[in-house]
Amino acid sequence: MVARGMNKTWFCQASISVADDPEVLDWAARAGCRMIFIGIEAEDIDALTEVNKRLNLKKGASAYQETFDRIHASGIAVLGAFIFGMDSDTPEALFRRAEFMVNSDVDAMQLTTMTPLPGTRLFQRLEEEGRLLYANFPNDWAHYDLTKLVHRPKSMPPDELWDIIRQCTERVYDLRTLKTKARRTLETTGSMEATEFAYRTNINYRNIGLALGTLV
Repeated sequence: MVARGMNKTWFCQASISVADDPEVLDWAARAGCRMIFIGIEAEDIDALTEVNKRLNLKKGASAYQETFDRIHASGIAVLGAFIFGMDSDTPEALFRRAEFMVNSDVDAMQLTTMTPLPGTRLFQRLEEEGRLLYANFPNDWAHYDLTKLVHRPKSMPPDELWDIIRQCTERVYDLRTLKTKARRTLETTGSMEATEFAYRTNINYRNIGLALGTLV
């Protein structure tokens, strides 16, 4: 893209190890990359173990900030994805995760509900345990979109988990939080384009929350 002089801005998905090679980040930025989607999932060991995030576990959650710093140094924003509703999640753990999202240097935040997608070991296990709340297939596949609670949690009733997710969504996508994030993104990346990518992404997720009723 650089050699051809393509004037495009874009974002991509990568693992946390993308920050290990500054040259890759430099060329990505020169080619127009303004944001990288990273599956962070959680900030605690139990949750990372549950979702088998071996690379994140190997590096350790303490390495997240260094990863964000390296990506920002190339003028690229970070879109971090986090999962809510794992078996190891307690109410306290979920509220801590929301606070981590807000206070970390993640620029754009994706808050998703744990979803047992078809063909995965998670789906098979929850089906065998009789914990799927929607099992009239194929009609019920419409519920499996990462935004709805489709399984019976292990540590709390479904209604309690959904209420906590709603509270965390309101905390994460509060407009004041998003504006503070945008200012921080501009400071850390020095890129208005990266800031716009991240801010618009946050607003899109906020709008999804409003449409679903997890934001009021």
